[in-house]
Amino acid sequence: MKVSFVTNRVASKDAVGNNHIYRAAYLLRQGHEVCIYCNDYADIPPGFENRIRRVTLADLSGARQSLSSASHLALAHFTSSDLFIYDYALYYDLVDSIAWPKDGVTLFDYHGVTPPELWGTEQGVEPLRRGVEATALVHYADYAIVHSDYAKEELVSRTGFDPDRIFRLGYPIHLGRFYPAPKDEELARFWGLEDGPVLLFVGRMAGNKRLEVLVEALKIVNKTIPNAKLLLVGENKAPPYDLFSRRVQLLAKEYGLEQSVIFTGKVPDDLLPRYYNLADVYVTSSLHECFCVPIVEAMACGKPVVGADTTAIPFTLGDAGLTFPPEDAEELADKVVQVLTSEELYARLVAKGLERAQMFSLERYEQQLDCVLQQVSRGSSRGDDTPEARLRLASSKSFQHELQLLAERAPLSIPYRVRSDKPLIGPLVVWVRNMLTVHLKVFYIDRIVERQGLFNSLLVNVLRALVQHLDRLTSRLERAAAAMERQEQVERALAQVEEELSALRREVAELKGKGR
Repeated sequence: MKVSFVTNRVASKDAVGNNHIYRAAYLLRQGHEVCIYCNDYADIPPGFENRIRRVTLADLSGARQSLSSASHLALAHFTSSDLFIYDYALYYDLVDSIAWPKDGVTLFDYHGVTPPELWGTEQGVEPLRRGVEATALVHYADYAIVHSDYAKEELVSRTGFDPDRIFRLGYPIHLGRFYPAPKDEELARFWGLEDGPVLLFVGRMAGNKRLEVLVEALKIVNKTIPNAKLLLVGENKAPPYDLFSRRVQLLAKEYGLEQSVIFTGKVPDDLLPRYYNLADVYVTSSLHECFCVPIVEAMACGKPVVGADTTAIPFTLGDAGLTFPPEDAEELADKVVQVLTSEELYARLVAKGLERAQMFSLERYEQQLDCVLQQVSRGSSRGDDTPEARLRLASSKSFQHELQLLAERAPLSIPYRVRSDKPLIGPLVVWVRNMLTVHLKVFYIDRIVERQGLFNSLLVNVLRALVQHLDRLTSRLERAAAAMERQEQVERALAQVEEELSALRREVAELKGKGR
């Protein structure tokens, strides 16, 4: 079987990237022909050097004439594939090619898109808006993959995709890397964690993670356990994560916790298990997760977990951790104190966590993936709902939802108003605006262009849906016309039979008359 993976970026240092590599490696071991198409890649594991292709949308379409021989081979693999798997965590241009395959089966692997309203700032929020809206591309797929029950609910509610065509498949965790180990004393000294319990969070310093709640909880925990510290591991330098990090730092300073809230920044992937084993308890106050891999990694390292009771966190935790109401710092602190002061509770959560982590082992993942592939391979026998119909109107509700999105994005201009009522300031602002058009380009003109692009993308999707719908109506009309023609033929035949019967009746009547 030929398999084409399409993704934005291949990297072996995040949940989506690891999932991608593990899945492709499994298919290769099964003897399938695998090629991965992406915009960019990094940290390529051995054996994948000739399997990953950096391409553009034009490359995949065959529009570029100056393709190398290797690129021609890659394009030939794509166009003749039996299975297409598209990763989706945010919109990227290559995902538009999901509309092109005419043969084979297409899978849409939905990793979840953070709701823009949870982001907490306008900086960096536009990709989330576009990511949410472009999730409608799932209707080009035959099936979808999600990684939790919550992710399935989110995908269905956002797009109206048929829930019976969605498979749940957890993320694989390399338990050979994540396991209980003694605390690294050198690393502990480096970060000043020799004394007192450590609360750990791993992830991007993003707005939806609500790290301020962790700081507030630490302040309360310190009333009972004065030397407890909070270790925040993850990206905090690149925009917009630097903005959220500064907010947390300011809050920590306000609470007098600047020495107790420690940012490590992004750490090397091979060192990550050592950071988990520095901790005494793992905490997360995130408001949106479609799985949350760090929870499983923490459990695999023998750490109790306390997480917000929202989205996919309860699913991933199962009964192996404690939850608290979202954004309730007092409840979070109370649960942390319970874990750190009760040896019995601590030991029970550790044991349950280690057991729970086994559910997401590579072996278990491969078994589940194999079941999914076996089921989708039978997907060609689904009546009128065939793989050739790449864009489906799953329901009138879904179609109306796309139309509503189109209507909301239709106004392309961004109002620019002079807000000052001072007689000199207003004209001065207008003059500066006119003189600094180039400088305003990034904040004003580019936004208009971006919204125009998004509007066009949505318009194309809706028009394609209309074309597909019209095709279906045309097919139905043709079948109805054919049926009507057959009915007319039957009626003409019946009329002819009726005429012949009438003639026979007249002849019989005449014969009877002569017999008298």
